[in-house]
Amino acid sequence: MKSKIHSINQHLLKRYPLLWNTRVLWMLSACLLLHIVFFIIGSVTVSDVEILQERGAVTLFFESGIVFFSIMVSILAIVVWLIFLFKNNGFKSYYPTSKSKLFLEYIIYFIIFFFAISFYFSYMIGLKFMVNQQHPDNEFKANIELSNRAHVFFSHNLADYELSNRRYPEPFDTLYCEARETMVITERPYFNFLNKYYQYWSLKKDSIAISDYDYDDRSNCLFPLSRDGFMVCHVKDSLMDVSRHVNTVQPSYFNFSRPFFSNKRDASDSYVVSITNPLNEDLDRTENILINKDVHQLLSRNNPEAIKKLLSEFLDITEDYKIKSNLTVESWFYAVYHPENFEVKKLIGKSSPMETSLNYNVASTEFQKYASSITSKLYLKSDDLFQVYDNISDIKKFKIFNDGIHVFLWLAFGLSCLLFGFRITSSKIFIFSVVTGGILIIVVSLVTVAINYLIDYAQGTQYLIYFFMLSLAFAILSIPYFFIKTIKRMLSGIAINLSLVMVPLTILLILVLITSYQTDNCLKNFRDFGIEDNHPCPNILGYFGFDWSYIILVASLIFIFLFTTKIRQWRALPEQ
Repeated sequence: MKSKIHSINQHLLKRYPLLWNTRVLWMLSACLLLHIVFFIIGSVTVSDVEILQERGAVTLFFESGIVFFSIMVSILAIVVWLIFLFKNNGFKSYYPTSKSKLFLEYIIYFIIFFFAISFYFSYMIGLKFMVNQQHPDNEFKANIELSNRAHVFFSHNLADYELSNRRYPEPFDTLYCEARETMVITERPYFNFLNKYYQYWSLKKDSIAISDYDYDDRSNCLFPLSRDGFMVCHVKDSLMDVSRHVNTVQPSYFNFSRPFFSNKRDASDSYVVSITNPLNEDLDRTENILINKDVHQLLSRNNPEAIKKLLSEFLDITEDYKIKSNLTVESWFYAVYHPENFEVKKLIGKSSPMETSLNYNVASTEFQKYASSITSKLYLKSDDLFQVYDNISDIKKFKIFNDGIHVFLWLAFGLSCLLFGFRITSSKIFIFSVVTGGILIIVVSLVTVAINYLIDYAQGTQYLIYFFMLSLAFAILSIPYFFIKTIKRMLSGIAINLSLVMVPLTILLILVLITSYQTDNCLKNFRDFGIEDNHPCPNILGYFGFDWSYIILVASLIFIFLFTTKIRQWRALPEQ
């Protein structure tokens, strides 16, 4: 093995000296092995479904401590690489090199740093791979749909079964139920159960200028929605008597309309259909109507075997996901099956009686006392199942190479600039460059504070700060281009090192300056026309969004490629 490595090194040294000098072959091979290790770690992390019962499985890389292990591995790999890298430096030894080879050396540094610090992506690929293998999309969607159908019998919260939750049949899908006691007109038809009031109204829309909208009094504006300078409200129109549609005012399974888990289905999903509903333009009640319709049809058939089958299939799901419960099909069925109006006679806890007693709250209202009196010792940890679904859904939808890739790209860019600067100059100049950079940061901070203090935060002070920073940046960037032969070699070397890292910051600063001007000018036009200045203003930064990161990165790389001419010119200067 050792002779094989020696043979490869000799071949690279003779044919591809730059690849040999940078140790890129061995470093990328080591990084590949480490990425495979992190892929396996990510896969193993979610191999036990119980880990998905905790919040934020998609952030396990950071919360489980893997991030610290990743950092240590990255540091160790980079340090070992640098030890071998620093053994040779052809540029400092005046080894003949071209502009393209010098730039290629920088690109190699950039690639190595990126692969040496981006183990997060391999971990997340492994995590997502295992979740997709263990929970295929079709099976996962079927489990969610079944859970939503069985949700009506969870019987956790008595308030979910109140009359105010009914959304089916007509006219409940289009009506608003007034449940605020002070807003109920007792002289007109209404319902009452243990001092809980229900009165149904039809709604109509009304628009109020935002300037006239009373945020402290929302009693007459239901479901307010801000739109184009107006507050769109639904206001009560006509009181409706729905007595002939209501068989009981007690909490009933017929009233249940809440989905257990919504996977943010799109219009192409067969589960979502269009329902004519005047509220749906602004209020998404479609899924509630569908759930209530399914419940109504299931209970209306009054088929005990169909209900038992639903409960049995759901309990199979809880076993697959290791959800704790003391429910059996028979105990659950007899707790919920009351065919006369299907009134709720027993409540099922969300945790074991022992855990519930530790978080016991004293009931204060008649409704709460009644709920407490019918609470059984049965329990189902449905919150754990919800968290499993939520974690699986988040991991499946998670875009691995999302906006987070910008962090790794720019970290690799910064590290490669530092290493490249150290390699092309000297340790002395590099240290002075770091110190000079720190001093410049302090100077810019002090000038910013001074300008804001002296001008008393007046409008437009940011432009003075921007122009000061740009002037400073251009002054440094001009040294290698115009004064490289007229000033001391050390000063020009410091300017070269600073220029490598200042280019992307300078481009970003120019974009921020243009954006500030566009925004201020836009808001000024709004105020000139008497329009509220809370409207969004288009600007150059918003045009490409995060894609500006890629644009600035490419522009910076192009600059470095062109800048290598000045680096070679500086290196040719005599030592002073």
